[in-house]
Amino acid sequence: MNRQDWQNVFGEPDASFDLCFQQTLNKLEEKKMKKFTTRTAVLVFALLLALMGAAYAAANIRTLGGLLPSVPEDFNTGFDQELTHDFGGFRYRVLDAYLNGNSLMALMEVSRADGTPGLFLMDGDAEEDPIYCLYPDRAEDSRTIGEYARDQQLPINYVGAKFTQPGSEQNVDGRSWMEEDQRRIWYAELPNVQVENGQASVDWLMTYVQYGEKPEDITVPQESVPVTLRAEESPSREVAVNHAVAGMPVVVDKVTVRQTRMDMQLDICCHLEQDSDDADALEMAAITFFRVLDPDTMEPVPVGSGLVSSHRSVQAKEFVDDNHTVSLDWQGDTVLLQAVNPFLGAGEWENDLIEVKIR
Repeated sequence: MNRQDWQNVFGEPDASFDLCFQQTLNKLEEKKMKKFTTRTAVLVFALLLALMGAAYAAANIRTLGGLLPSVPEDFNTGFDQELTHDFGGFRYRVLDAYLNGNSLMALMEVSRADGTPGLFLMDGDAEEDPIYCLYPDRAEDSRTIGEYARDQQLPINYVGAKFTQPGSEQNVDGRSWMEEDQRRIWYAELPNVQVENGQASVDWLMTYVQYGEKPEDITVPQESVPVTLRAEESPSREVAVNHAVAGMPVVVDKVTVRQTRMDMQLDICCHLEQDSDDADALEMAAITFFRVLDPDTMEPVPVGSGLVSSHRSVQAKEFVDDNHTVSLDWQGDTVLLQAVNPFLGAGEWENDLIEVKIR
């Protein structure tokens, strides 16, 4: 299967920032702006891991502890469920899961149910990609995934799995790898999860590509399993902001500060001013996110779990409400929020620093 077929089957990726980029870019293609896709991010991430030695890929990681920035290896998520499901000849597993505040973090695995070897490609992968996209510790191997599969006589399987919940969008951040031509492991997030009575009800959605007798006879069977996960109580409080960002139609309404066992989270809630007649300008402004700075050094605050997610509510017009969740490993009382927009570039908003007292 070539890249175009693969993308046609699964559609556009739904990673958090890529969602923002992709929705805007799809509508502005006549401007011939270059697309930044999740696949590009995965390629860059894999290359960086290869150059850094790919420590986690070689460590047979099976828990979230040690995988994420600032999270110690002995961090216990408390996940004790045996979530394994066979579907379409494949075996799907949830290795670890944790409701970090309002965001679900998970480590998943897929293999062939009969235990035979194979390569597993997911949304954003292509057979012409370098093999180090699957094995980040093989930076010196110049073969593509397709060439490696032919040399090793391995079948290529197109699969996918994720947690879903109405109103939330899956974010897959590119941390994935193959092990011993037997299994694919990947990390994923589901932000803005609704929790009731200390529990979150989500669906575990699994899918794979099935071929027919003719090349065009491609189907994508799906199967969903309901899952209930326990949520820890995370103290939170709201800080009113009501700040219009200089030079762009973005208003920061409030910041919700949440403390979890893993890190501190900030939900940065904002909306677009809709009095502009320039639809393109509004769409580009809608992908604004925020850098969190130390007021003493003006350097970015260290990240916590690495969670950076975005949720958009479509109401009367697109991109009316926006909610960014960022995680911090931070002991200070105050942070500064700096608006960042990759399309608008530099502007007066860079000097419009929003002070937020988080403690």
